[in-house]
Parts: sequence; C-alpha cells; structure tokens
Amino acid sequence: VIAYGLSSHAVKFKKTFRLIYFLPTLTSSAALTLIFMFIFNVAGPLNNFFMSIGFYNKPINFLQNPAYSLKVIMVMNIWSTVPTYMTIYLASLVDLPESFYEAAEMDGATSWDKLRYITVPYLRPITTYVLLTVMIGTFQMFDQAFIFSNGSG
Repeated sequence: VIAYGLSSHAVKFKKTFRLIYFLPTLTSSAALTLIFMFIFNVAGPLNNFFMSIGFYNKPINFLQNPAYSLKVIMVMNIWSTVPTYMTIYLASLVDLPESFYEAAEMDGATSWDKLRYITVPYLRPITTYVLLTVMIGTFQMFDQAFIFSNGSG
C-alpha cells in the first residue's frame, strides 16, 4: 500500500519520504535493538511521555514483561523491515508498463479495476519473493530477542 501510494504522481516530496522511510533498514539489528531498549525502558522517553500526559501513573516495564516485550519486538521488526519490502514493491511498480493502464482506460476500466486486474497480478511474483524472505527473516530474529531480554531469551 505504501509503495503504491509512493508510485503515484500526486505525492509531493516522494524522494525525501522514500529516503526517510528507508533509513531504519540501514541500521544494524543490534543497534536497532539498543535504540528500542532505550525508548521502551522503564525510565525511557515513552514511559515518561505517557506518564506526563496522565495516561498511567506507574511506568510499564516493557522489556521484562512478556506481555509487552513480544509486542515491542514485533513493532521493532516491522518498523525495520517494511521499508525494504516497500522499496522492492516500488521498484516493481516503476517497472510496470504504462501501456497496460492506458489500454485499460480505453476499455473503460476504473481505478479499482486497474489495481485489481493489472497491478495486483503483475506483483504476484514479487509478493511470493517477499513472503519467502519474510519467513526466512523471522527465523533469523534470535539475536534481537536475545539482546532485548539481556540473554535470558
């Protein structure tokens, strides 16, 4: 969805947004884990922010409570990997021939029809690749969870 939105011509500052959005991918997983440990620490900025606005009175231990730590690890991995896959989809969308859309417009296709019958089928091989690499990546997450839990797993 993000790649499709960035591939349209109506978005201003596309290149800047692509650069900012891709930055988390450039950091190492260990550095990213340490950054998230700082943010979600008991005395970290997230707890301080929520306590200052009165969302809760006592800080939450996001790092040691299994109910929160798994969710924090999931957010961290989604935030760091989505830009990579967005870039892959964006490269594929840029490669999609404009003549397909022009022919569909001549046949009276709506925007929804073009998305459903041209864009999505064109992206099927890319989607297969992304799903396979995401599955492989989930098996390679041990180091982040190990660092996040201070070696306790």
